[in-house]
Amino acid sequence: MENVYDEDNIQVDYCPNYEYIEIFGLTDEEFEELLDKDSFLGENLKTFSEYKEEN
Repeated sequence: MENVYDEDNIQVDYCPNYEYIEIFGLTDEEFEELLDKDSFLGENLKTFSEYKEEN
């Protein structure tokens, strides 16, 4: 497990061997905003692009 983000009282740890992440410091509402409602059972995290697309 390695820490990949630790700012603003939010911590994200990543385990590359299992492709698993843990997120600490979010409220239930903030975490709900990260979930992709169209994914299997609505339990997968949304994917985000690192770069903003230009129109």
